[in-house]
Amino acid sequence: IYGRLGRDALAAMTLTNPVQGLLIGLFSGVSAATVVMVGGRLGKDDYEGAYVVARKLLKIGVIGSLGISMILLICARFYGRLFNVTEEVGQLTCYILYSFSFVLFAKIANMILGGGILRSGGNTKLTLIIDIIGTWGFGIPLGFLAAFIWNLPIYLVYLILSLEELVRLGLSLILFKKRKWMKNIT
Repeated sequence: IYGRLGRDALAAMTLTNPVQGLLIGLFSGVSAATVVMVGGRLGKDDYEGAYVVARKLLKIGVIGSLGISMILLICARFYGRLFNVTEEVGQLTCYILYSFSFVLFAKIANMILGGGILRSGGNTKLTLIIDIIGTWGFGIPLGFLAAFIWNLPIYLVYLILSLEELVRLGLSLILFKKRKWMKNIT
């Protein structure tokens, strides 16, 4: 979808990839720690302890990502100026980073929930279903509509396509709160 929106849009999107990767990578350790810490408690049949730790790590990820998003909102307008690109590409880059900052909390929460908490109890099938629903049921169709039917600019296409993260987050939180993911798989 992004590649068909034009050279400037693709260039701007490409410029944001390192920032997105860096900020998501910053929290990948929390996701990995979640698997170990929650999975360890599940392996000892400490279901309440697993739930408490899972909530705490999820909260750390969300609060941390909201803080990083605030910093990104402030710094985004300067990022495009670091490169020898046209003013339009620099502006599009800034707007994409703004869009990214609005969905970063959901991306991080999903990484911790889907990649850490739900999988620590062996629920890989449910996380696969959530990913499929989010991506193919919402993200790609909405991204297609935004780009090719509504003819929106790249930063709005990115934002609308990223709404799949909110769908995933909602579904994952429902499963998390039901506690059906808590299984001792050792």
